[in-house]
Amino acid sequence: MRARGSADRTEQSHQPSHEPILRTVAFWPLRRSTPESARKQPEGCGPHGFRFKGHVHGSETKAASHEPDGRASLSPASRVGRVPTTWSGSPGRTRPTGLKAREHGHQLQEASQEPPQGEHKTLSRTGHTFCTVSRPMKVAFLTHEPFYPPSGGGSAEAVYLVRELVKRGHEIHLFCPKLAEPEFVRKEFRVRLYEFKTWRMGRYTSLRSAKYMLYPFLLRRMVEAAHRAAKFDLILSQHAISAVAAGWLKRSLRVPVAMNFLDYLTGFMETWPAYLAPPPLLKRLEKFELSVPIRSGADAVLTVSDTLGDHFAKAGYPRERLLPIYYGYDADLFPFSKGSEAKSRPKTPAIVMHGSLDHHHLGPIALGAIRRVVRDQPESVFRFVGQRTGRLENFLQRVRAEIPSANVESTGFVPYANVAAQLADASAGIVPYEESTGTHCAFVAKIVEYLAVGLPVVSTPLDSARRYFGNEPRVRFSGFDGESFGEKILSWLREPDGVQASQAKAASERVRAELDWRVISQKAIDRVEQIVGTPRGS
Repeated sequence: MRARGSADRTEQSHQPSHEPILRTVAFWPLRRSTPESARKQPEGCGPHGFRFKGHVHGSETKAASHEPDGRASLSPASRVGRVPTTWSGSPGRTRPTGLKAREHGHQLQEASQEPPQGEHKTLSRTGHTFCTVSRPMKVAFLTHEPFYPPSGGGSAEAVYLVRELVKRGHEIHLFCPKLAEPEFVRKEFRVRLYEFKTWRMGRYTSLRSAKYMLYPFLLRRMVEAAHRAAKFDLILSQHAISAVAAGWLKRSLRVPVAMNFLDYLTGFMETWPAYLAPPPLLKRLEKFELSVPIRSGADAVLTVSDTLGDHFAKAGYPRERLLPIYYGYDADLFPFSKGSEAKSRPKTPAIVMHGSLDHHHLGPIALGAIRRVVRDQPESVFRFVGQRTGRLENFLQRVRAEIPSANVESTGFVPYANVAAQLADASAGIVPYEESTGTHCAFVAKIVEYLAVGLPVVSTPLDSARRYFGNEPRVRFSGFDGESFGEKILSWLREPDGVQASQAKAASERVRAELDWRVISQKAIDRVEQIVGTPRGS
């Protein structure tokens, strides 16, 4: 833990004393509050005084900011979340920045330069109509996960949302755990960075649950301190952990708040052992999570699935302020494999599972599926691509003990930009999730990425997946048992190559058109901009 008074004197890195807050070990319930009524503004202005302009863009129009602006070509890893250096709608103009502030005795200064008015339109690749503000907002972007590089789960989305915000001319103040390369992030993503350095954060850190529960208290103080100089126009939170802090900030700063829920965090805990998640406590936590935007009067809630949106609506949040944006992928990093159309079936079938590998990912269903497949096709290989978590290690030990003839592989952690290479020679991708409220609400990135590269998919019948992919021929749903899951895997291994090839390309094109991060980011930021103003002429 860092000693008080030792905070770095780099831009925006000062942190207030956290000692009194560290005595608290659980979420403190949010006080109920009723949002203030929107004040009447002149025509063309929204309830918070932002003036909007409507833009209609033709389909297949490419923004100038999607180009690499003249720099050397980048590796796939460098392209993740890349921010262009030119304004969309104003090619060749360097992105201006501006901030003068004095906080806690530290001079925080950059060249002050306001962006030109009326040049912040964004060109849509999807051909839909949307509105953008005619002057940039100062956005406090909150996350409890290291921003870059993405660490798995829902963390990949943040870099694309920030890229879209910056492209539209908004000034982003990024609050996140300490980064390995903060200067790179500042320059590459053009953000003002506020790092949380009190302790290490991340999905693989020790005492993760306790640290996550304390984080909103400390995050709130960081944002309040920064707001005294920056005067934020909007707060945008990622995940439930940061949403708790955003709810408190809604009341204390009286700033519009949008909350982006990428999962039902406490709902996943239903698959945890009872000693880790006692059922009575878990029910209270689940109820609390759904109440966060209701208690704080959040201006908008983005959800990862229709199913999660239904849970918030059932809890009492106004449905008209809910928007499911789903979960996407980077089409540049997960290109369709031409071999999916032409290559013959590999001699040794490879069944792959990638991404997070925790309690709800690897349980009796996955074990039973391996047993069933090995019984018919013992040469099959099961490959697990991702961090070697304690849960994965225990699962592999159990497989070796109960199914000694099974061929299993584990790659360890693979960067997001390199995952597609691990899928290239696979025969099928699997999603053997155990049943819980959390998994039913999840919009599984694995399914999207498997389809993108041309793989067929087997999944348990998760509600969100069935609602979106129910008519997709490349996705087959089993029951919540290992035997039926294994049967579905075998059905793909027996499928004639010609039948698979005819379906693979169509499925890949579908997810590219609907779920590429650029499409999802445009949809999300359109909604975020709308909560601070009423669009006109659109």
